Amino acid sequence: MVDRLAEYANTHYINDLVTNTSMLGEQDKETIKFALNKEWTNPKFKMRYFVGQTQITPFAKLRQWLLELRTREEGIENTEYEIEKWQIQIDRHHHIATNSPDEFERRENALEAKKLERQQIATRRRLQDFYLERQHYIDLINEFKESDEVYLPDGSGRTYFDIINTAEEDVYEAEFWTNRLGKQAATDLLFYGRVNGGNMDAILSMSEEQQSETLVLAHSYATQLRTVQEQIQLTVDESLKLEGSSTGSLPLPETAKYADPQQVQDNPTLPGDTDDGYDLYNS
Repeated sequence: MVDRLAEYANTHYINDLVTNTSMLGEQDKETIKFALNKEWTNPKFKMRYFVGQTQITPFAKLRQWLLELRTREEGIENTEYEIEKWQIQIDRHHHIATNSPDEFERRENALEAKKLERQQIATRRRLQDFYLERQHYIDLINEFKESDEVYLPDGSGRTYFDIINTAEEDVYEAEFWTNRLGKQAATDLLFYGRVNGGNMDAILSMSEEQQSETLVLAHSYATQLRTVQEQIQLTVDESLKLEGSSTGSLPLPETAKYADPQQVQDNPTLPGDTDDGYDLYNS
């Protein structure tokens, strides 16, 4: 797996301080530079699990990642345009500041050039973050292409890419909403004992067959979740009994203790996580 953050650190645009730092010590200046030059993009973990995985089905996951990739590409196009346009304006201000016979016009244009140069620097920082996020989404899509998830479940050997921009998308759009509303209704049942009005209204907007399928899925999933929670609670209770009296602080879960960054990078699934949860909705 390519370390994109290392690539970013080695090749990205380095920003120097342009503000008045005469009142700061060297350590304080370095702290500001560190904050300026740190990447502030969406983490790939978030893109994988809270952008893609929340879509539930492979089709919806792929579509969401493609949409995010398109958004980043359009953002890059607009940002590169802004940088080039500002350069023209900066050059114009510098030209006037150098050649105008009026002192105040020279000073005012020199100041405007300085302002635009700072805006251009901030925009370059935003642009380099767009580049990194774009690469993360490309990587996620390529990983999807190389996984078993890419194949349609009909056994034809076709992939989800084969049905993009065809009428067959509607089949998998319906499947997505069955699973999406089933999940939402299941959480309602788990925490409140009934499906809330908004989710029920959405479910009743579908065909009778899909309504039934969604509600069966919701009750099934809620029951499974409740059973899992009860098993975990029993395990935790037993563990606390064996450990004896509390020391006054809560111990970290094992999954938090193990977090070696290299291990997380090489194996993005958590220990014991053997699938993406999709099968649970359709079991």
